[in-house]
Amino acid sequence: DRFSCFKEFESFLEQKGPWICGMDFPFGQPVKFIESLALPPTWPDYVKHLSKLEKKAFEKKVNNYKCLQPTGAKEPLRITDTLADAQSPLKMVNAPLAKMFYEGAPRLLKSGVSIIPCLPKDDNRIVIETYPALISRRFAESYKNNGNKDSSQKLSARQSIIAGLNLQLLNNDFGFDINLSKNIADMAVEDASGDVLDAILCAIQAAWSYKQGKSYGIPDNQHPIIKSEGWIIDPSMLSAKPLKEPSIHHSDNWLISNPKIKNLMGQIKRLSDIGRSLSGEFNLEALLEMIVDEARTFTNADGGTLYILDGNTLCF
Repeated sequence: DRFSCFKEFESFLEQKGPWICGMDFPFGQPVKFIESLALPPTWPDYVKHLSKLEKKAFEKKVNNYKCLQPTGAKEPLRITDTLADAQSPLKMVNAPLAKMFYEGAPRLLKSGVSIIPCLPKDDNRIVIETYPALISRRFAESYKNNGNKDSSQKLSARQSIIAGLNLQLLNNDFGFDINLSKNIADMAVEDASGDVLDAILCAIQAAWSYKQGKSYGIPDNQHPIIKSEGWIIDPSMLSAKPLKEPSIHHSDNWLISNPKIKNLMGQIKRLSDIGRSLSGEFNLEALLEMIVDEARTFTNADGGTLYILDGNTLCF
């Protein structure tokens, strides 16, 4: 189905289960962004807080946060975005992911559905975050045309993706065959916007997630950072098998076998620890010394100097 307004989206969420649906928008935001705004760390609490803001006020907070970042710094990513090579959920233009989060996440929370992994519930209406590009990249590059006229390259790309869904390569990754009716396959190829094809790819990821049982295909769906930021569902996101009994106490077992994630989570934890240490120091001289020492250690620098900008002058 295609929704022409948010009312139709809300009505869909109210439909009786059982069903599982993959949705292509970010459910959560990076921990760094949440902490910078001093928001509650848990997903339902910070979503509820942000949903109380007017849309323009939310956009202003996002833009203000970006303005405070060092020149040339990239927009922050969630751990799952880094692994999926996805764009930042704070992006505001072209694919306005921040706006999609602002409109989508509160509606998910309000609907009472089971939101994996952010707010799982004993409900047979289940939503997961999917990313169709993780499938389409296996077979082609860009396949969407944003203008009125479709290009032969984009058309060929959609044809390649549809053809690829029948290959053993995909069966090896997902563990099941995909059978599309000719009518649906033709619709996916002919739809220049890519919406029909996106829906098919999201459905494939949702089906795979459902087959994984309680883990839903998430390495540790009880880890506090994953529950806060959300997780994109796709077998390519796994570099280690999910735990049989996911638990916050077992998260280190998973991190040890995922060096890239271990490094990312280690950095996030370190920044959080530094913030707590700094907030507890009230002696200015000691505080400034801590800032330099922690910054030097965190960046592996040989030395550090703190200056304060006073007008056009740098003051030591």
